[in-house]
Amino acid sequence: MITVETVGTGKREGTTLYGCTKRYRTAAGARKYAEKLSHKIDGLPYRVVTSGEPEPRTRDEKAPAVGIVATGDIFRCSWGYNMTLVNFYEIIEISDSGRTAIVREIGSSIVEGSGEELVGGYMVKPYRGADRFHGKPMRKRLRSYRDDSACFRVASYANAYLMTPDELAEGCYENPLD
Repeated sequence: MITVETVGTGKREGTTLYGCTKRYRTAAGARKYAEKLSHKIDGLPYRVVTSGEPEPRTRDEKAPAVGIVATGDIFRCSWGYNMTLVNFYEIIEISDSGRTAIVREIGSSIVEGSGEELVGGYMVKPYRGADRFHGKPMRKRLRSYRDDSACFRVASYANAYLMTPDELAEGCYENPLD
């Protein structure tokens, strides 16, 4: 870790300017900040001191959702203010790093007989037929959700979450009545 700080000279020897100490992992970031700081303290009894060694960039071994998601997995997105709408997405392709995926929205089908006991709504499942896809493929950044699941952002107001086997069997509640 590289530390860039301002150290006093003359009467101010050993003192540092408050708020002017920063740490950087790379030499480029430290050099850029040191140059910026040098211009700011020009004419003041301080000098810029850089200490430490840069750290090599390493790949995060605990990258979000790496190893949790596979091609063909289904995600659900439940959204709406005074009604509950559900969209389903299928993973088409996963990047080599496992951090991003190509997803496509898929259709839904109503679970047979689910509307009788649910007032105003019914259960829906992802449609699994050959013509299930809607719209164009989208590239999404995968994130971990809790400890054993994954999600991705669909819009500013909604995330899609990896469906569990129980959710796939039972379906999800949808209430399109406004």
